[in-house]
Amino acid sequence: MSSHLAHVAAVVAALPSPSPSATPNQPILQHTRDAWWTHAIAGPDQLRQRVAFALHEILVVSINSAGLGGRPYALPTYYDVLVRNAFGNYRQLLEEITLNPAMGAYLNMLQSQKADARGRLPNENYPRELLQLFSIGLYNLNLDGSLTLGSDGSPIATYQQDVILGMSAALTGWTYGQTGTPVFYPGVARQDWRAPMVNIASYHDTNAKQILSGVALPAGQTAEQDLRTTLDTVFAHPNVGPFISRQLIQRLVTSNPSPGYVYRVASVFNNNGQGVRGDLKAVIRAILVDYDARGEARTSQGAGKQREPVLRVTNLLRAFKASSPSGRFSMRNAYASLAQEAMFSPTVFNFFTPDYQRPGAIAAAGLKSPEFEITTETTVA
Repeated sequence: MSSHLAHVAAVVAALPSPSPSATPNQPILQHTRDAWWTHAIAGPDQLRQRVAFALHEILVVSINSAGLGGRPYALPTYYDVLVRNAFGNYRQLLEEITLNPAMGAYLNMLQSQKADARGRLPNENYPRELLQLFSIGLYNLNLDGSLTLGSDGSPIATYQQDVILGMSAALTGWTYGQTGTPVFYPGVARQDWRAPMVNIASYHDTNAKQILSGVALPAGQTAEQDLRTTLDTVFAHPNVGPFISRQLIQRLVTSNPSPGYVYRVASVFNNNGQGVRGDLKAVIRAILVDYDARGEARTSQGAGKQREPVLRVTNLLRAFKASSPSGRFSMRNAYASLAQEAMFSPTVFNFFTPDYQRPGAIAAAGLKSPEFEITTETTVA
């Protein structure tokens, strides 16, 4: 399995040795770019890398925020979480991204602490995006991805603000993995961006909390207990299967999956045939072997998807068997020319949204066209 962190470490190790009195070689941002392009073009595990890229567009962390550009181990470590879990279980993936320091810094769970007398409140950013973008979305869904409507014909919200407040309290007290005895505010030299976050109990809210689906967390629980129950509750929500399955289909096969396609894949997400929920290997298999991915449906109106800018480049280089004397590939500042670069999303909502409709004939036909949101004469040249 290709590792971005190992690639960065190998590049740094191969640099000329500094003098004994000099600062040891350190990775730079370009090494993170090199790792992604090298694995995307020449990695032996292309499907795993492709799924990791799809996941990185759902579970977004970007170098454009939280000073992550100056933390060269942060993004390779985060991306390795996606690579490692690409064929694993979505529940495990949710836990690993939740405790990853890059995600913690990006969405402010890192060093979020319990409310105090000075008016400090737990940060709500990560719990909100965990629900809205990483798991269940804003409205209740049927298994085929369609909206569940209330008696008045309106969509039914998946959560209210009180759920965010309860979850933000449940996820307090987490800080950097670090060398030495853990403290909540370690100095920069002690911060380990390659290790999961650790909890400092005195900063965790131990009061009772109400979270998603009416689940109550009793008072006195540890941070680890609150985290486990919170993620279990989110993962068990019936929206997760259709919400995540539809987006994976969009990233891998077609921008406009039929309700039946979403239903079949979401059913596999809910149960892989052996009673296991969230088995991504089974989900990816279901996506790629489905009739709608391989049969006559591929020629119907709205079938397929526009290939994203960076994927056009990697596909072209692989098609022509591109090689490099060093075995490495690199592109500097691809975002400027392609309007896209791995781990450089402008916001947590990715480079484009799943329901974007390009004005004109596409929108008039009622079709989704996510990738067209960043399409210009330059990006398709």
